[in-house]
Amino acid sequence: MNPRYLKKRGWTAEEIASTRRVLSRIHAKSHPGPRKSEEYMYWASLFIALAANIIIAIALIPSLLLLSSFKLYLLLLTLGISFGTLFAVLLKDLSRLRPYHFPVLLGIVIISHIIFIMAVSVSNSFALATHDPYLIAITYGVSFLIPNILYLDNSLPAILR
Repeated sequence: MNPRYLKKRGWTAEEIASTRRVLSRIHAKSHPGPRKSEEYMYWASLFIALAANIIIAIALIPSLLLLSSFKLYLLLLTLGISFGTLFAVLLKDLSRLRPYHFPVLLGIVIISHIIFIMAVSVSNSFALATHDPYLIAITYGVSFLIPNILYLDNSLPAILR
């Protein structure tokens, strides 16, 4: 529950506090099983995101060999935003994405950077035209984080919330 969002919607501070108290009582009385399974699903989704980033980096090698810079960066932006949105929606459904989840997302992006740098280095060894591995990794990483940052800020389009 985001108090800033509720205030924007016209809730008073008293209504927000009352709702928080009710939700905390419900949360305290709830069975720990669903919370545990939600925690397992959260970590499993992080593992899947990491595996998917590895697959994307490997599948991108032919594109690195064939595409010009503009088309390649357009593809990277599209893949990053699409996969980042999918991941943000998945986390939204599992558990509420909170600011303390953001370092974990950054960890995924850092590992993705390393994987993308390695993939671009491999493709540069075969290609006539080389690409900057760091710029490619940063482009994908930033485009992957954009939906998650927007979701944290509650600026994600209403259809995805």
